[in-house]
Amino acid sequence: ETTMGQPQQQEEQPPQEEQQSPTTTTNNRGGRCSWFRCWCCCGDWWKFQGICQARGFSFATFGNGNILISNIFFGTAIIYLASDAAGCISPTTGAILRNCPTRVYGFYPASFVTTIYTIASLASAFFMPFVGALMDSTPYRRKLGIVVATL
Repeated sequence: ETTMGQPQQQEEQPPQEEQQSPTTTTNNRGGRCSWFRCWCCCGDWWKFQGICQARGFSFATFGNGNILISNIFFGTAIIYLASDAAGCISPTTGAILRNCPTRVYGFYPASFVTTIYTIASLASAFFMPFVGALMDSTPYRRKLGIVVATL
C-alpha cells in the first residue's frame, strides 16, 4: 500500500512466546487474569480462550440469574397479595380470579408489578445523571459505585 505516493514499509515483528500457567491469561491491557483457579477437573471451559472479559461476563450471569429468579418470585407474590386484598381469590381453590374489577390503592391487582417497575425505571433514569456526576467528582469511586449498585 502507498500513502501519499510513498510506499509504506511494514516491520515484521518476531512472534513472542510467553510462558503462562494454565490459569493465567493476558487481558487486553497486557495484565494478567489469574484470579480464578479451578479446584476440580473441570477442563478448559472456564478459560474462554484467554479472554478475561468473557470470563467475567460469564461469571456475572450467576448473580444475574439469582436476581431474575427473585424478581419472578417477588412479582408473583405481589400479584397474589394484591388480588387477595381486592377479594379476587377463589375461596374454594385459592386461585386468582380473572378480570377482577376491584382496585387496590387505585390499581388493578394485575398491574401492580408493571407499575412498580415503571416507577423504579423512571426514578433510575432521573437519578443516574446525578449519581454519575457525583461518581466523576469523588475520589471514592469504587466505594460509592458499590453502595449505589447495592441500593
